[in-house]
Amino acid sequence: MLARYFQGCMMLEAVVVDPEYRNRGFGTRLCTHGLMIAMWDRVPVGVVATDEGSKLYRSLGFESRELFQIVDPAPWKETTLEFCAMAWDFEGYGLEEV
Repeated sequence: MLARYFQGCMMLEAVVVDPEYRNRGFGTRLCTHGLMIAMWDRVPVGVVATDEGSKLYRSLGFESRELFQIVDPAPWKETTLEFCAMAWDFEGYGLEEV
């Protein structure tokens, strides 16, 4: 399902910051390091983000591609998780500065 968005992309996966340490720049630093590698390699970057994570990714220049849900149909506890497929491209990000 998501392959159409992430073909040929580097993926950022499992970027998680303990709630006690959020809003201190740790997530931004982790992502920025990955984006620098992508710029050097001249590849776009993909990520699957929760609503909370998508705020960070948007601030770094990621664009939403598709919203989707995963439903856990367990009869005792039906849960719906919402995610957003997001992409970032190195084009226009000042490669000469890296």
